[in-house]
Amino acid sequence: MVYRQDFTATVCDFVEFMAFTGLRKTELLELEWKNVFLDDQLFCLYDTKNGLGLELPITKPLKEIFMRRAEYRVSGFVFGADNQHGRVVEPKKIIQQMNERSDVSFTLHDLRRTFCSVAETIGVGTYTLKRLLNHKTSRSDVTAGYTVLTAEELRDPAQKICGRLYDYAGKAKSQTLHSNSLEDLSVQLSQLSREQKVVLVSMLMQ
Repeated sequence: MVYRQDFTATVCDFVEFMAFTGLRKTELLELEWKNVFLDDQLFCLYDTKNGLGLELPITKPLKEIFMRRAEYRVSGFVFGADNQHGRVVEPKKIIQQMNERSDVSFTLHDLRRTFCSVAETIGVGTYTLKRLLNHKTSRSDVTAGYTVLTAEELRDPAQKICGRLYDYAGKAKSQTLHSNSLEDLSVQLSQLSREQKVVLVSMLMQ
């Protein structure tokens, strides 16, 4: 599996990561391993476009990507490359090849827009979505100044977005939320309606 150290494979992991986060290209390409905390299931971005630091949860698909990149690590950057920068700088050529070999043409900004659209369709709150995308709120928005969301508070909505993306990709939820961990169980329960939760509780009490 040495091919995972290949530049093309690294860009493919980067594109997948971006699809599941909606983050900006440069912010993600500059992500360093020292700011990834697998045990705590979170990663941090500091040098961002709006100048604000960002702490985000590591969802299930992101964990898989991190594990792959960690196994075939080539530098201090998550999406490292054997060049003077130590990382992928411009993935445009590989993305062009991906477009040529698939039935769908996309740009990196399309991935960000898709992430945003999916979040809105499943009812992710405005301030939560802005935090996930690292959008800076207007100075006139007083409420935003009081809205502080931690990585743990962002975990559930982020995982729900990932789940919906998997649905659109034609992958069953059972494939993405199949383990018996409390985290997975919590995600599945959060997706139940109030009526379904009532039925579940009544069944458990029998």
